[in-house]
Amino acid sequence: MPDANWDFIIVGGGSAGCVLASRLTENDDCRVLLLEAGRDDAPGQEPWHIRDTFFSAPYHADNVWPDLKVHWTRPLSNHEPARPPQPYLQARVMGGGSSINAMAAPRGLPDDYDEWERLGATGWNAASVLPYFKRLENDLDFAGATHGNDGPITIRRIPRTAWPPFVAAVATAVETRGLPWIDDMNADHRDGVCSLPLSSTVDHRVSTAMGYLNAEVRRRKNLLIESRTCVTRLLVDRGVVSGVEIFGPSGSRIRRGKEVVLCAGTLQSPTLLMRSGVGPAETLANAGIKTQLDLPGVGQNLQEHPTLAIGGFLRRAGMQPDCLRPGISIMLRLTSNCAVSAPSDLFIGVPNKVSWHAFGRRVGALNIALNRPESRGEIRMVGTNLGPTPIFDFNLLGEQIDRERLRAGIREAFSIIKSQRVQELVLASFFASFSPRVLRANRRSWWNAAQTRALTTLLDLAGPLRSTVVDRLVARGPALDKIIDDDSALDAWLHRSCTGWFHPVGSCRMGAAADRLAVVDPADARVHGMRGLRIVDASLMPRIPRANTNLTTIMLAERFAEMLADPTRLNLKTP
Repeated sequence: MPDANWDFIIVGGGSAGCVLASRLTENDDCRVLLLEAGRDDAPGQEPWHIRDTFFSAPYHADNVWPDLKVHWTRPLSNHEPARPPQPYLQARVMGGGSSINAMAAPRGLPDDYDEWERLGATGWNAASVLPYFKRLENDLDFAGATHGNDGPITIRRIPRTAWPPFVAAVATAVETRGLPWIDDMNADHRDGVCSLPLSSTVDHRVSTAMGYLNAEVRRRKNLLIESRTCVTRLLVDRGVVSGVEIFGPSGSRIRRGKEVVLCAGTLQSPTLLMRSGVGPAETLANAGIKTQLDLPGVGQNLQEHPTLAIGGFLRRAGMQPDCLRPGISIMLRLTSNCAVSAPSDLFIGVPNKVSWHAFGRRVGALNIALNRPESRGEIRMVGTNLGPTPIFDFNLLGEQIDRERLRAGIREAFSIIKSQRVQELVLASFFASFSPRVLRANRRSWWNAAQTRALTTLLDLAGPLRSTVVDRLVARGPALDKIIDDDSALDAWLHRSCTGWFHPVGSCRMGAAADRLAVVDPADARVHGMRGLRIVDASLMPRIPRANTNLTTIMLAERFAEMLADPTRLNLKTP
């Protein structure tokens, strides 16, 4: 079977790739080869950090792409030094992002998908995608017309009676201000305090690898999985893709198939296209790559949710009990009310602990994200001594309106953490963001355990000097109260410190063939101008939804799997 001429070669065993491999092989006559660059764990034998319902998996090196770095922001002026590239935690393991993420499972708002259709993704409105959200989920809390109860992905919520102290205090504080309680944020789309849907059981994560590639699916004779196998290029000849070149444990080989489906994700799918000569001709030429197809939209329209946090060093009475593993129990959906804002353009997640170590267990946080950014970045190839190399340029907060709205979110979070109910549990508060230092501190080692234990002891003993210790040893930035009312100083800190929330989308967006910057046909995932090549992953999204993106990616794959399972759709369209 390894030398078979496959019906589908799926590149990437992530959130989308696992769905496609499972659904397409339900037809015994459909032969599928699934290629994954990372590790593949047998069902039930996943390591503890993958199964853990806390956010542990990203900090284990074998779960992510090594040395991957991105540019989060661009200098706002010619006089400002460029911010150095920052580490990016992209999954490289079967299940992709669903195997390492925080398991948050909101769907987004109906208008997110109606807007997809307005932007050219015909047929992808809210009413059309709802059946596929229902198909993927096994919701343990809700049923009826808006939910599924027999899908592969378990969805649950932490009941209010189990909320830890800091989370409960935040909820009380915002409800006192008039923000309503939302029982089911995936059906009730108002702003409010919401119990966060999670893609897990009480005991373990439910990734797409676990939900869609279980032992029964893996026994299918028409499915072959090759893990730790990288695709180095597509086999392109005169507008037709006939297979892929791979490099794996057995060296370099060729795999041929009728259809190649890229499910490598928003960063890797356009990179592989450009390495294979499919993309903006000028960019390819400058990188020394021969153009096979000039497709200007490849790598454009890159989007992310800009995010920052306000942390609170908690009294012991505010700590989360050990019996509750997930870090985040609730989220807040808010509207910034800036001059040009859309409903629910802000998201605040509320963890009661932020890491495994002594200090992380004493920190509650308000994680603020801009749910509906206007800024766009790009992925481009450049020539280097090592050959063509991708540059991932997110351009977060490149638009002034994004800075204004994230500033509003920070101020809202500051007012919440300074409220009387929350302050009863908080000894000191500080700005926080994901950084190389935070990444190093979250990796499990005796040294990190010892350092964080010493820091926690110092903060407990510091008394009136506690805020000074926090500013110098923890935040390493401006004090909250000194810049919170200063637009210029706050904007400078936001621009210097914000990161994405590891929700990249949009770099190969769906749209009509007449749209110069559209890459993929929304009817069947075919790459415009190519035969035998399709893309099914988050890179297709015309605009980022107002939610974590994993559930939307699974939904997208469910719908395209149904489309591709219809043999009348295959190889009928010419470039």
